[in-house]
Amino acid sequence: VVFYLILALAVAKFPLPENQPSVNTSRRFGSSKEDGGAKVKVRRKLDVRFILLLAAVVLVFCAQNMISNYLIQIMKNVGGSADSVGISNGISAAVELPAMALFTFLVTKFRSSTLLRVSFAVFVCKAAATMLAPSVGALYLVQCLQFGGYALFIPSSVYYANEVIPKERLATGQAALTSASTCGSVLASILGGWLLDNFSVGIMLRVGVLVSAAGCALGVSAVKTVKRISDRAA
Repeated sequence: VVFYLILALAVAKFPLPENQPSVNTSRRFGSSKEDGGAKVKVRRKLDVRFILLLAAVVLVFCAQNMISNYLIQIMKNVGGSADSVGISNGISAAVELPAMALFTFLVTKFRSSTLLRVSFAVFVCKAAATMLAPSVGALYLVQCLQFGGYALFIPSSVYYANEVIPKERLATGQAALTSASTCGSVLASILGGWLLDNFSVGIMLRVGVLVSAAGCALGVSAVKTVKRISDRAA
């Protein structure tokens, strides 16, 4: 509940007031030639997009953390053990490091908005692959998708926020993103635990796929296309 209140407060503070200077916003969104009313509309559109993005983050992290928080139950469902969970987490951590290390190269070749959309799609793929995995070995392979999911989302969301949020609101926007991911984790613990207590691992994973797919659809539509770093440098 506390995390949801923090997120609500961050979102409430995010919109730009109409009488605020719009120099940075105009430069970023190409609205410098429009009148003041049009500039306000651009800022409000950004606010709506960003709030939808926060909702998408909550959903995909809910599905992601249902898998992480209840991985032992998922492993036991296919014949695994606590040792299997340790190996799985090790694989996940091992693939995250190269992804984050390579991101500075990737962001020069692809837009941060594109990488963010890809990460949303991979979240769905991982949730679906986890649901369909018939064995412990298959779950080990599924952890490799962490490369394009969580490990890609973290840096791409930071770069994307730097691109679309005016500097005077950047700290608030990034804090809101962090709060949204935390809210997703809290929701995952509550929803996942309830589904396991009342239904089964399979039902929990199916719900996770639906939640992740909803978050992906929302996130992909909310993300605004931005220029590549190499294009801006040119």
